[in-house]
Amino acid sequence: MKLNLTGSELDALKCVWTGEAESRIDIARILKMSRPTASVLVKSLIDNHFLTEDGCRRSFGGKPAIKLKIRPDSFHSIGIDIGYENFVRAISLDAAGNIIKQIELAADSGYNDRLNAVREAVKALRTDKTCGVGIAVSGMVNPQESKIIHSANFELTDKPIARITQDSTGLPVYIDNRARMAARAELFYGSAQGITDFLLVSLGKGIGSAITISGKIYSGVSGKAGEVRNFNVPDYSGKSMTTWEKALQEDTLEQQDYPCRKMAEICASGFNQVLSLIDLDVVVLSGRFCLFPDTFREELHNLMPDIRFKLSHFGRDSGACGSAIAATEHAVFNKP
Repeated sequence: MKLNLTGSELDALKCVWTGEAESRIDIARILKMSRPTASVLVKSLIDNHFLTEDGCRRSFGGKPAIKLKIRPDSFHSIGIDIGYENFVRAISLDAAGNIIKQIELAADSGYNDRLNAVREAVKALRTDKTCGVGIAVSGMVNPQESKIIHSANFELTDKPIARITQDSTGLPVYIDNRARMAARAELFYGSAQGITDFLLVSLGKGIGSAITISGKIYSGVSGKAGEVRNFNVPDYSGKSMTTWEKALQEDTLEQQDYPCRKMAEICASGFNQVLSLIDLDVVVLSGRFCLFPDTFREELHNLMPDIRFKLSHFGRDSGACGSAIAATEHAVFNKP
């Protein structure tokens, strides 16, 4: 689906979609244009069913500004998370961030099985409003080149899954690391709304993180930013070191029956290594971290009192939701 809007109309629509603007006055200020020009753009977007008026903002003197909101049916996007061990999870989002439909498809770790699941997901979720597809991958991904650099758990390294999906569907496809996709979901609609600088750490079969600075997801020069799996942390005994990922593997946790204090101590070591480099004070915990008991976060807070730990709003849907958001950024607003 192509929106057929001018560059200025897209800029105005993006201001409302991201939540930066809620009125014509806001659009004029953000885009540095006159109010009459902003009003002309908004009228066109309303006439073409992209925006609608939504009551009045509170007035502090003078005529109250009329609020704007995006029409949910303006466009749709598909987000696919291929990072789960035995299945692929996919959702369709409308322009307002509402989940239209979600599905799970069985898939083994092989490339062809995962590719077929992606194709089936697009076929099942696609509508005449679908603008693009986002794909979240466990491992290192260079989103600028749509390249999977490394995937430890699946046969995806160097596989052109994004290009093949784009060629077969005719839809723009954006691919990225699933932790960075999850961070997008939290930034737009979840636990990190209104927070421009934060670290997201996700625990699944492996462990990964995403860094958001000034409201932008940071992927690094080649897509390797946020790789924390091999950070050294104390093992359960406290007498030697192991990798953060190995310490938190599901079978390891089951064997050791870690108390929350011990898990928090291990994780605090990893968090401190990351935060000492990037100087952030908010950490969003995603994936299996959300299944840990509340006492885990309480212990973390005791160990790291200057850091705010927040749970992911989307849980297991965060990778797929973030992928759909990334698809909209890429396909509608042409933002890498």
